[in-house]
Amino acid sequence: MIGKYSSIGLGIGFRRYFEENENYTDRSFYSPETQFPVFLDLRTSFSTKKITPYLALGIGNSAGYLSVDSDSTTTRKEGLFFSPSGGIWFNISDRFAVFAGVAYEMQKLEYVLLSNNSHYKKNTSSISLNIGIAF
Repeated sequence: MIGKYSSIGLGIGFRRYFEENENYTDRSFYSPETQFPVFLDLRTSFSTKKITPYLALGIGNSAGYLSVDSDSTTTRKEGLFFSPSGGIWFNISDRFAVFAGVAYEMQKLEYVLLSNNSHYKKNTSSISLNIGIAF
C-alpha cells in the first residue's frame, strides 16, 4: 500500500487471441495465440469503505507460448502491454479484496505479410472485462 488509498503490485493475466482471416487476406497472425501478460499494477481507490470504485494502470510485457510439436512448447517474449482500467473494488478483509472492471488494452503483436514472408510488429487495441483478487 502507498498511503491510505493507493497500491503498487504485480499483475498477471491470461489472453487468448483469435485471428479473423477473412478481414485481412494480405497478412497472418504470427504471435502466439496464448499469452500471459506480466505487469506493474498501479491502483487507487476512492475510500476505505467495503465497496468502492477504483482506477488502475498496468504496464508490462507478455510471454507467449507456442507449440513446437505434440510434446513440447516454447516461450517467446512479445511486446509492450499497456492497460488503464476502472471498476468496483470489494474489500473482504484488511488484506484481501476482489475486483471487477473494464479495461482498454494495448498489446504489441507480431504479424507476417503473406506476399514476401516479412515480419512486423503492430500495436493492437481491445476492450476487456477484468476480474481478480488482491492480497
